[in-house]
Amino acid sequence: MAGTPSGGQTHAGAGARSSSSRQWPGEWEPTGLEVYEANQSPENTFRERFKAALLQSEEGQARYHRNGSAQPDVLYSADSTGDGSTLLESPMTTQASDQVYTYPMSMLSDAPVIPNTEEVARLQSAFFTSFKQHIFIDAIAIPDSTLTSPAPYLQLGLACLAAEISPYTDPTLYNLGIGQNHKTEVATALLHAGMHLWAVVMEVDNRETRRLEAIISAYLFATYGILSTDKENWRLSCGLIHNTATMSRRIRLTDGFAQPSTSGELLDRNSSMKRYTSTLNRAPDGQKLRLGWTSSLLAYMFLTDIVHSISCDATPAYSTNEICVKMPASSHPFRAVYGALLHSHSRLPENMRSRDDCLFLLTALLNDIIYLHHSNQSTMPPTLDGDHVPDGRPLIDQSGELRNPYAPLSAKSEFTRMSAQLRAALDRWMAHFKQDAGKDILALYHFAHLCLVCPDITELPFLAGYDPSGQIMSVLPPNKKQSQMSDKALDLAWLVLDCCDMQTEPLQRRLSIWLPVVLFYSALVIWQRLRSRSSNDFKYGTLKVLSMFKNELLQLPWPCCSPMALTLDRLMKE
Repeated sequence: MAGTPSGGQTHAGAGARSSSSRQWPGEWEPTGLEVYEANQSPENTFRERFKAALLQSEEGQARYHRNGSAQPDVLYSADSTGDGSTLLESPMTTQASDQVYTYPMSMLSDAPVIPNTEEVARLQSAFFTSFKQHIFIDAIAIPDSTLTSPAPYLQLGLACLAAEISPYTDPTLYNLGIGQNHKTEVATALLHAGMHLWAVVMEVDNRETRRLEAIISAYLFATYGILSTDKENWRLSCGLIHNTATMSRRIRLTDGFAQPSTSGELLDRNSSMKRYTSTLNRAPDGQKLRLGWTSSLLAYMFLTDIVHSISCDATPAYSTNEICVKMPASSHPFRAVYGALLHSHSRLPENMRSRDDCLFLLTALLNDIIYLHHSNQSTMPPTLDGDHVPDGRPLIDQSGELRNPYAPLSAKSEFTRMSAQLRAALDRWMAHFKQDAGKDILALYHFAHLCLVCPDITELPFLAGYDPSGQIMSVLPPNKKQSQMSDKALDLAWLVLDCCDMQTEPLQRRLSIWLPVVLFYSALVIWQRLRSRSSNDFKYGTLKVLSMFKNELLQLPWPCCSPMALTLDRLMKE
């Protein structure tokens, strides 16, 4: 009697599975074996049929049916549910050149020409002596091709960045050819080939989306795409960042690999962090290393997303509210530390002084600043006239403690309150990390302050006629906004330049991916202020001062720096 119900349930479950393929998805009744079956490797017959379906062409079917010169192959095989035979017709081709590929294999049919295998291997080795020194990247356990065999798309991602960076870091290590254009062409070819291969692999085998190698590769591609000179690369990088953000959430990377409970109840942030901590303490040394460097991986993803948001004037793909991991270089929870920084209810830990931790917190503040501006565009002042709106009232309340808590809530009052809160958090960050941050991170700090003072700073490249391809725009955009930069904005722009003395900085800090953006936008702030001065007003100099920003940009290795320098050179001649 005890075995009868279970046998009936098994029979009903099998019936539900066999009939589910003939039902609408809304009528599908899941069973307890769904997850087990989904994680099983498919049968060889299924793989063969799947390969044939990928290579099948509707045009080829129509051609062979019209000609009648060849009989299609008929493949009989049991389907994955085991409830019958499946008929799959695939036309026989007489010549390989007649084969037309369908999606996703069609993405590989027009792949660009890339260096040979030996050259790609040399570039992978060059990556570990160049971009591997970048902050956050140096803590990520990227497999070395000389020791292991990483995923093919990861190999192309490493080679892509090394092709652009290695001639700058060590010219004797690798020689792509004469001139800047050749190495950029090679890096761009590796970018497109790698991104297409990455997309095909994700489409063919969805299990790859749960691998950290896939996420690492995506952000390596996105790094080069954002800092390239091709707007198509910008578009591809934007899609890649948002797709990878979904992947990282699905594998709970933002929660430190916290898994949902078996009962199906949702975990709150505190329980997720407790699960992460207990997992880290019980894990062997090798797994502890993996659980530890995932915080550095998430921090680099956060940083890349911020650079993309500023460059493309886009909303960040991540929010600080969803980050629930440990700090990259310490054991302090990010949520607790960031809450103390933002709300000043407690002091920051004294043993948290590393560059990784201070950059992660600064990136989070800049993320909230960008979110604030994109969420309150209708409440921001109509001009960039310093710290005051046209009627003379202060734009940002300098004394948040004196704010009236009983004042009626409005969009403008909330914008003012949050702006004052973020400015106070930046001041607390500076007081704690000033001696340990380094000039490259301090440049980003002053730029974050500049974004608070100039909410519409991302519109300046358009007003300046900036073209990432390096060509001078034949028709410059009309000046729809007569923005006036304040003295505070001008001071912050000069502070950014003062922190970007590339000749005195070590190599790994000159590779910082945010430096081209903060230098260029700060130069445009000065340009906007000087172009609106009167003809006899030389209090702040002339447009020739932009040459200092231009010289610093030309010392950076990224391909976008040359078009930025050309734009500044054109603006100086106006």
